[in-house]
Amino acid sequence: MVASRRLRDLQSQPWNKICVDCSQKNPPWASVSYGVFMCLECSGKHRDLGVHISFVRSITMDSWSEIQIKKMESGSNDKLNAFLAQYDIPKETDIVTKYNTTPPPSTATGFREREERKTERESTKREREGDRRENRERGLRSKRPRRGNFGYGILFFIQQGYKGSI
Repeated sequence: MVASRRLRDLQSQPWNKICVDCSQKNPPWASVSYGVFMCLECSGKHRDLGVHISFVRSITMDSWSEIQIKKMESGSNDKLNAFLAQYDIPKETDIVTKYNTTPPPSTATGFREREERKTERESTKREREGDRRENRERGLRSKRPRRGNFGYGILFFIQQGYKGSI
């Protein structure tokens, strides 16, 4: 229930009330890959692209995971259209051309990849911070060798008990 409420709140934002690819109002479908909302007709075209390009879900009929909702929260219809406008790709561009074109930085694929990297960096950062905090609580230190006069590489071999020639 909380997930559907969060999605409806996102969908009710003014910048998400119109389909990302056409002018249809109140889009009931979403592309998790891009964090955008779309109409029924455009969702069919997105499904034709394949899930490796655009993973489409119904706002009301499908179940949503927490990570999918976070991806939707990080994107928006305006963000994607503004990103594409920087590269002179209008909103009315054919869906296959818009979402299935290279090079990545100047296409919707580039937008998706940038948003995915941002989400991954944030979750990895939180995991590392949690690991560090946990290690501090347990009194553990980093296993990485400290730099000294010998340099990182030699010191590493010495600490590992390396017996061969370097």
